[in-house]
Amino acid sequence: MSLAAALRAPPIRLLWLGQVLSAVGDQFYLVAVLWLALDLVGHDAGFISAVNAAAVFGVALTAGAWADRWDARRTMFWVDIARGVLVLLLPIFAWTGTLTLWTLLPVTLAVAGLTGLFDPALQATLPRLALDRRMLYGTNALFDSTTRFARIFGPGLIGAANAVVPLLQFFTIDALTFFGSAAAVAVMRKYVPSEPAAPQEAARGWAALTGGFRELRAHPLLIYSFTTGVIVNMAWALGFTMGMALLLRTTMPEALSAFGWFISAYGVGNVISNFIIAARPPKRPHEPIAFSRLLFGAGLMAMPFAPNLPVLMAIAALTATNGPLGDLALTHQLQTRFGPHKVARMVRVRFCFGYSGVFFGYLLAPALYDLLPVRTVIVGCGVACAVAGATGLIVLKRRHSGALRRAG
Repeated sequence: MSLAAALRAPPIRLLWLGQVLSAVGDQFYLVAVLWLALDLVGHDAGFISAVNAAAVFGVALTAGAWADRWDARRTMFWVDIARGVLVLLLPIFAWTGTLTLWTLLPVTLAVAGLTGLFDPALQATLPRLALDRRMLYGTNALFDSTTRFARIFGPGLIGAANAVVPLLQFFTIDALTFFGSAAAVAVMRKYVPSEPAAPQEAARGWAALTGGFRELRAHPLLIYSFTTGVIVNMAWALGFTMGMALLLRTTMPEALSAFGWFISAYGVGNVISNFIIAARPPKRPHEPIAFSRLLFGAGLMAMPFAPNLPVLMAIAALTATNGPLGDLALTHQLQTRFGPHKVARMVRVRFCFGYSGVFFGYLLAPALYDLLPVRTVIVGCGVACAVAGATGLIVLKRRHSGALRRAG
């Protein structure tokens, strides 16, 4: 099994463990930011998340002029250190009595923006660690599971920590996990040599900003994946994250615990499906990518009508299959269609599309939740995703069939 082979490789295993640790810390961070923002500004907290998404978008769009020339491993190390230091500022602000919306926002902005550097560097590193394409698919599945594992264990740890640790110290926990991840990246140096320098003709200036988008024009499947990713990420922010948090706060007596169990169930579905899907790369990648949109939409339409928490958790676990289904197929396409120095660039293009969806989702949240019932907004998000998925299954199937006929 390609996933097991990937785990047996020391550098892959070491880097993966560091990312799992960091992903668990991120769950503490996300819950703390969301709950703190809701306490400060209510459902206007969507504006905070929108600005954070804009920061990732901005860094992903503009960083290529410099990041393409940096060694990916060094980028990952220093970004982890910087994020850890930034997150530690929040409990310090609380201790000094200066934690307000205007001190929270710059820190979350900087942390979010640095994600636009770290994740593309990680994706560019993975092909250098895998021995062949089959191991690369398993490696992608392994790293795709980090956040999904965190969704399983994170909420339980959050629930346990919430009983003994103040909410603001969740930021301290996250900072420590960033430092742990940085240590794993540092140790990995003995297994992975420094990355060769980027070609001198690497894009500069305006070409650095637009190079990835120009590359995209020759790949219809990636165009579909990235553009519908705007819809999916908008629905994730507006419907799944904000919508379900608001709904549970009004329908469940222990809203934070219920939200934790909900996210945990989603994580269980993620991980189980991740291991199943990792067994074999898809022969027709358009099918899992399009079907993942359809599945996520169907789940969103069902979630608001769950009669109780166990049923909601079951729906979340089934819906979670969409993540590995689409993400693994798309990541594999990026890493096998482009050379090493273009992978990070294309991941940043993907970020630009995805985080623009997150931005608009959170930006629209306050107005939509003022105007419409919470359930209506969540269902509307689900319908949009389902339509995007169904359209992809029809259009891309026709294109794929036409390509086969021309090849024959």
